[in-house]
Amino acid sequence: MKLYLFDTESGLYLGQDFGAPSDINYCEGITELAPPDFTNSETPVFDINKKQWTVVEIDRVRPMFIQKRQESHEV
Repeated sequence: MKLYLFDTESGLYLGQDFGAPSDINYCEGITELAPPDFTNSETPVFDINKKQWTVVEIDRVRPMFIQKRQESHEV
């Protein structure tokens, strides 16, 4: 079955893969719910509590990437 991957911290869509339904039960960041269609200036974000995707403008999530990258390079 087709599975959809998302970042467990931010909910950002990471892509798709194939696996067994049991993969959802023991792996974080996987859902069987397909994200909605989106444009090049948008990205799907999964809300794990609501178990649903929303589509947001990339400009809204770009600061998260920058901050996360800076934090990962701090020593």
